Order: sequence, then structure tokens, then C-alpha cells
Amino acid sequence: MKPVHACDHTAILAQGGGVFQSLLKTLLQLATGHDLPRCLHAVANLGVADALDNTSHPVAALAEATGSDPEVLDRVLRILASHGIFEFQDGRVAHTPESLLLRADHPGSMRSLVRMFGLSAFWASIGEPDYSIRAGKPYADKMILDGIWGYLSSDLDVSRIFGDAMTGKAHRHISGILEAYDFSAISTIMDIGGGRGHPRPHPFERLFGCRPRRGESWNNSGARRPGQDHQDGPAGNARF
Repeated sequence: MKPVHACDHTAILAQGGGVFQSLLKTLLQLATGHDLPRCLHAVANLGVADALDNTSHPVAALAEATGSDPEVLDRVLRILASHGIFEFQDGRVAHTPESLLLRADHPGSMRSLVRMFGLSAFWASIGEPDYSIRAGKPYADKMILDGIWGYLSSDLDVSRIFGDAMTGKAHRHISGILEAYDFSAISTIMDIGGGRGHPRPHPFERLFGCRPRRGESWNNSGARRPGQDHQDGPAGNARF
């Protein structure tokens, strides 16, 4: 096959229908790519993964457990299964390692983080890249009039989803940070975080032998200092 210049439309078509169909497939996948994450958001919101235990179940049973339409849920789960999230076995649905992360009780759960990305204002903002390209500003500025923090504080359910997402994210990352980073040169650490902080044992206990309350800062002798609002600047010289 001869190389084709990017703008040589005639040569592209002349190489045969297979090549052209491949190009169409690429563009269509990108143009309709929003379908897949929206299916993932919906399944996370419905708690489908939590309704599915270690055995396979028919879609009808999952639909009944989550208050869903079985036919539509079947289509959504098949879309996700084609990308490794859930598995179909003889007309029944089973977990995969990926779908298990959508369970709320999984130690590495990503359910709240997935739900956060699907929040209405966040998703609407993602749909406005034209504004950002033209204005050179974040597209959230157009769609979220009160700003991200105003939006999050205006709705308790939204705020809870965001807090759970940030807490879960911290749980996944904090152990690696403690293993990789040398804290010996830091005099005071401020635990700002999101959500409700860490369950016991708190990772700071490994460094200081005790556990902070939200908003507190510690020095390297384990002494507590009153915390400040992180927007005004914390009392520590390092932040979590």
C-alpha cells in the first residue's frame, strides 16, 4: 500500500472500501464516545455492582434490585461488558475485576469517583470545549455560574458524592506516597484532604505515632497545632 498524503482525498478512496471504513470507524468511535462513560455513570448511580454478589445473576434480577428496566439495563451492561466491565455468561451477568471496583464496599472502590465525574454540572461542562478553545478559559466557568465550590455546597447529595470520591481517592494514593516520599525534611504537615479523612489506622500514625483530626497540622515531634482554612494557607509547610 502506497503512503497517502493526509489531504489526498482521492487517493484515500482509491485504496478501497476497507481503508475508508476503517477511517469511518475511528471517527464514529470518537464521535459517540460519550455513550460509554454515561453508561458507566448510570450503573454506578444505580448500584448495580452492589446488587451483584460473587455469583452470576440474570439481568432481570439486577433490574428488579435496582429499580431499572430490564431491557435497557441489558443493553447498557452489554456495552460495558464489551470493555471488560461485567461479563455475560449464558445470559447471566457476573463480576470482573473492573466491575468489582464499582462496589461501595470494595476496599479500592471507585464508585463515588465514577459518580462524581457523572455529576450533571461536571458532565455539562465537559460538553462545552468550544467555549474553552475560543475564550481560553475553563469551560466550567460558563456552565457552573457559582463555580465548582458553589455548586458542590448547594446540594447535599452532590457534596456527599464529591466528599466520598475525594476520600476514596486519598485512600488509594496515600500508602504509595508514604512509601515513596521522604518526610524527614518537613517540619509540619497539614492534613486537609476531602470528605471525612482516613479510617484507622491513619497513615500519619506511621510518621508521628498519633492521628490528626480534620484541619489539624502536626510538626515532626507529633505536636498538634490548630488548623486553618486551606484557602487562607495552612499552618504547616506540607499538605495532604
